Amino acid sequence: MLNLYQSNRLEALVTLLSNQLKMSEGLNPLSSDVILVQSPGMSQWLKLEIAEQNGIAANLEFPLPSSFIWLLYQNVLQNVPKLSPFNKDRMAWKIYRLLPDHLLLPEFSSIKEYLVPNSQSEQETNGLDDTNSLRLFQLSEKIADVFDNYLMYRPQWLSHWQQGHNDLPDETEQNPQPWQAILWRDLFAHTLAHNTDVLAGSPLHRADMHAQLLEALRQPSTEQLQTWLPERLFVFGISTMPKAQLQVLQAIGQHIEVEILWLNPCSQYWGDILSEKTKARLNQKQREIAEINSQNKQEYFVTGNPLLASLGKVGRDYLEMLHQEDVNIIDLFIQEASQETVLNELQRDILELEFRGSPSPLSPSQLHSDFGKRCWPMSDDSIRIHSCHSAIRELEVLKDQLLAWFATDPALKPKDILVMMPDVDQYAPFIDSVFSYHQEQASSFIPYTIADRSGLEQHPVLNTFLSLLALPGSRFNVSEIVDFLDVPNVMASFNLQVQEVSLLKQWVLECQIKWGQDAAHKAQWQLPEVDLNTWLYGLQRMVLGVALGEDESWQDILAYPQIEGLNTEILGKLLNYFSFLVELSSSLEQERSLEEWQQLVSALINHLFDVETMGHDNSGVEALVIQQLRDSNQALLSYQETGDFTGVVDFKIIHRYFSNALNVSGVTQRFLAGKMNFCTLMPMRSVPFKVICILGLNEQDYPRQVDPISFDLVAQFSPRKGDRSRKLDDRYLFLEALASVRDKLYLSYIGQSQKTNEALVPSVVLEELIDYLEQSYIVDNSAGGKDLRDQIIVPHKLQPFDPVYFTQEGVCAPYFSYDQHWWQVVKSQQDAVGILASDNPVDPHKDRFDHKESTKRSNIQALDPGLDRIDLKDLCLFWRHPIKHFYRQLLDINLDLESERLSDHEVFQHDGLEQYHHSEALLQAELHQAGKSNQRLLRSGAYPVEAWGEALMDKYVQQNTKIKQALSTLTGKNSLKAETLYLNTSIEIDGKPVEITADLESINGVNLIIRNGKIRPVDQLLLWLTHLMLNASGSNESSFVLANDDKAGYLPPVDPDLAQQCLSDWLVPYLNHMNSEDALLWHITPAMSWYESMVSGGSEFEQQNAVLKTIQADGFSRTLANDAYASKHLKSIEDFSHEFYRLSQTLLPSLLDNITVAKTDKIIGLAQSDDKRDEV
Repeated sequence: MLNLYQSNRLEALVTLLSNQLKMSEGLNPLSSDVILVQSPGMSQWLKLEIAEQNGIAANLEFPLPSSFIWLLYQNVLQNVPKLSPFNKDRMAWKIYRLLPDHLLLPEFSSIKEYLVPNSQSEQETNGLDDTNSLRLFQLSEKIADVFDNYLMYRPQWLSHWQQGHNDLPDETEQNPQPWQAILWRDLFAHTLAHNTDVLAGSPLHRADMHAQLLEALRQPSTEQLQTWLPERLFVFGISTMPKAQLQVLQAIGQHIEVEILWLNPCSQYWGDILSEKTKARLNQKQREIAEINSQNKQEYFVTGNPLLASLGKVGRDYLEMLHQEDVNIIDLFIQEASQETVLNELQRDILELEFRGSPSPLSPSQLHSDFGKRCWPMSDDSIRIHSCHSAIRELEVLKDQLLAWFATDPALKPKDILVMMPDVDQYAPFIDSVFSYHQEQASSFIPYTIADRSGLEQHPVLNTFLSLLALPGSRFNVSEIVDFLDVPNVMASFNLQVQEVSLLKQWVLECQIKWGQDAAHKAQWQLPEVDLNTWLYGLQRMVLGVALGEDESWQDILAYPQIEGLNTEILGKLLNYFSFLVELSSSLEQERSLEEWQQLVSALINHLFDVETMGHDNSGVEALVIQQLRDSNQALLSYQETGDFTGVVDFKIIHRYFSNALNVSGVTQRFLAGKMNFCTLMPMRSVPFKVICILGLNEQDYPRQVDPISFDLVAQFSPRKGDRSRKLDDRYLFLEALASVRDKLYLSYIGQSQKTNEALVPSVVLEELIDYLEQSYIVDNSAGGKDLRDQIIVPHKLQPFDPVYFTQEGVCAPYFSYDQHWWQVVKSQQDAVGILASDNPVDPHKDRFDHKESTKRSNIQALDPGLDRIDLKDLCLFWRHPIKHFYRQLLDINLDLESERLSDHEVFQHDGLEQYHHSEALLQAELHQAGKSNQRLLRSGAYPVEAWGEALMDKYVQQNTKIKQALSTLTGKNSLKAETLYLNTSIEIDGKPVEITADLESINGVNLIIRNGKIRPVDQLLLWLTHLMLNASGSNESSFVLANDDKAGYLPPVDPDLAQQCLSDWLVPYLNHMNSEDALLWHITPAMSWYESMVSGGSEFEQQNAVLKTIQADGFSRTLANDAYASKHLKSIEDFSHEFYRLSQTLLPSLLDNITVAKTDKIIGLAQSDDKRDEV
């Protein structure tokens, strides 16, 4: 007997199921109860619920319907193999083998045009090149997918084709793809003749099996048949099933009790209701029939509830199919008596098939009036929609909302919350970023788990494996090859440590390795056969540097001398690693049989992915992932063993196979693990939760879009009830979410552009929900309130640190935040401009955050003893960029990642910064008399190849000529030589002596800075500090800065006592901030601009404008807006504190009073006149 239990509450159905499981009189106590489910998430929920109600959940099986029916095929029918020879993956390999033989047939002309380039003649069509072979395999997968769809939803077509026909048996139109019938017959014959697992007389595919199974099940019950069937069968919570599966259940119901427990959101019969959109598409005659049906069924009507009619087509078709079967229907509908909320009222309207409280259709005049509309409860938040600017903002807003709910409802637990999204892989990195545990915000941590992620997105081991398989087609880009070493398995295979990998990256970066194994490998890409920037040349530089021990050249190879001592062992590991990759690439280039590929891949897995060599905490998960690799590799061999494919293939086909095999749900999926669940909409569909949140309801993302297959005949003809449609499935998933949520429904979408703040359109299902609520409710605007859409949708700000989330005004609105970090940022910013005073009597977050002001040191009494000896280099490094110094030296954080990023691109030109560095390197090499020839520098890989590099170097040489002439005039010597001045002085600060040492480089004894560009404020600052050190040490000397734009700077000698006093002024802030918890928000560029404007008599507006010019991007020159460190703290005029202005007024007057910047000739004349005056 087939019994249908339908309810609007899954809790009622699981209670019924639990009670029936306890009723086991007359049943074998050792036999398992079989419960068909639609997802692993549902089975996990059922186990927990049954265990809670019955005290135990044991001896239960939860197969999917397709798996259960295939098991019936094996038990009831004869000679059915364990795996169907018409599984989609097996058909793909057969089609890949058969399709090339059909390309000359006229029916396959469209396939031939796709696979074979026009330049190939008909005689060459079987000789597909590598590119076409991959395209052929991809097409074979698509054809197999289409045939698999026919097996489930159009089996009569395949049976008709097997009889020799090319048309469609039950369609009036001609078959537009006759080649499919021909290919199917050959596929069928090939399977019968060549597959070793197909026994004589065995049915080959589901279409044949289905007919035979139904015939066997319709026979009188026998003892043998009873042993093949479970003693009873439950079908729980499956939203829809194909008609073929329903027929099997109906046939089984003749022998055992089959209990279908179905979540039905509506207590009325709604199998014939039509949405407004469907009615609009009907022609006049169809409309008349619909009206007659409506008149003959007074209790039912065409539209019913608009939301149910629009979203529920999948359930509506399923309901109609169920009613066409011989089914005993039992209703278990429940009307909630809980507090009335908008969510409860919406669910009740759907349950009673009502709209605006009316069980009958509304007239046009009623629809356009407020008839039946309810008053919107202003305090209701059971349904709330949030509009954000990005996916990460969606999650940040969600976390704050969840924390608010936890604060107001102590009974709410993380396990009561489900967060769904169309693509969990897209959100997973942001989820970890927002919800992961942070020590400083431990109180706001919400335990969570991410399920339903694809294996490739979840496990880097799998991505590394696939990238290695694609090595023959790789350019050996440095970023790719080095990234492999970051994978723990690969690192362990070559006995490398994390610190050693970092060192290897530095060597690779400095040796200018970009791409290519060697010059010959470059030539394969139709490029000149030049070894510069290749792996082989870079490694030769390293080995030569070890052998020579100095920066020398040998056989046109420039040595890299930075590797010495124990580091040579690390170099050996790098050489082994590169050799392995080259050998692997060579092995993968050869075409092989599937058996040979299986052996090669098995050896690769054993070498690189041996879990026993890992030794890290995640080895348990890694073992599962490696086993997934091994299982997929073993399955590859099965295609040859069963006769699906016996030819040879190249690495591209193998890479494609493993990409598909590994891109499935991860091996560590966890549903309902006592934490908040993040997943897609499918795994937990229809499972009830107190709070359900759906993110990513964007116009382009939901319902999810599936690119149609152009030759899919099912899509080209009128759909039938039970056909699968991703679009309709997603609409029904949304309806199930509405029916399954108990307390609060949280919906979110990207509704505002990040760039322009322009409003973006939400998903059509979300828009339909909003329209439904607008049609069902009115807002009391007697007090000038908002309209209903504004009540429902909360448009959020672009940034989480927007003051509206933390000020008193924001508390009254739906804007708030529990993020302590952003609270401190907002508070510090607004304290500076007086918006949020420290003595504010009402602090909206005083109960949420624990405010702790950082204490700043005002003297050096408690500083570390090590700070009583300072190197001038450290002092200069600090004042060069105090904010950067705080991040790099104290926090060990590098924000300027671009400078250390490995680039895959060869050098074709130098940007402004590179021009400066290379020009300076040429000049310094000459000044230090390093003796490096220009040709050797060209072989470093930092210059373009051949004539381009030579032209660029000539340009730098010409630029340096002007500076060298100025240096010769300034020092009075034609021969220039760099010398080191060793200086030492002691300065007393707060009664405590601080010793300063310095190793100053000079040119012919003159202290100067050479600038291959314009003189910047920072150059003047560094010159001033070295000048103070020089004079405080007792040397009565001048200092200079020379630029290549015919400008120079000059500092005359300073009295030693004055020099010590000035040096002390710069030393005190440095010492105060060495152990400070805060950065010194000061920079010489805006400081000097502001000070010069102030002393020149500029107004307050002009002073602020002078500062703004240094921190705002102008598109033409670099400002602090381009600085990775300063741009985080100095973004507006409000960011400049009193401390900034105080320090500027203290430190800059002596510098600017002493330095002179003018034409080089003028500076030289000024210096010479000062020298003569000193002599007199």
